Amino acid sequence: MYRQSLEMENSNEQYVFLRRVTGYPVVNRAIIYTTDAYAKAKDYNGFVKFTLTTAENTVLSAADCARPVIAKLETPINIVDSLACVTLDKIEEKVPLVKKTPDEIVDETRKFYNATIVEPALNKYNTAKAYGLEKVLACDTFTVAETKSVCSG
Repeated sequence: MYRQSLEMENSNEQYVFLRRVTGYPVVNRAIIYTTDAYAKAKDYNGFVKFTLTTAENTVLSAADCARPVIAKLETPINIVDSLACVTLDKIEEKVPLVKKTPDEIVDETRKFYNATIVEPALNKYNTAKAYGLEKVLACDTFTVAETKSVCSG
């Protein structure tokens, strides 16, 4: 229920920056987890529910009282929103990972780790193993040849 009221509030939100940031899959998933945890905490018992409901009502009342001030600051707020969006554009350009889902981030991290850590380590291990095997076989061949030489000689 809380998430629904939050979504309704955000759907009326006019600031592009907040809409873009909450649209990032990682942020969106964090909001979902947080609101679910909040709802569970709120439903834990009557006292917690009463306390959190009172806090919510207080915040909503304060937001209503602040609306005239926010209306007067609309132009500077829009300028800050616009600048924040320019910054988001730069972040998205330099770090495209921010637009990916958590699962995609984990997969890409795993691939990067494998390519930069695991595969080079395995290559070094296999090179050392091949070198050691080559030396053991050389010793074996030498020992067999020497043994035949001593036995026949």
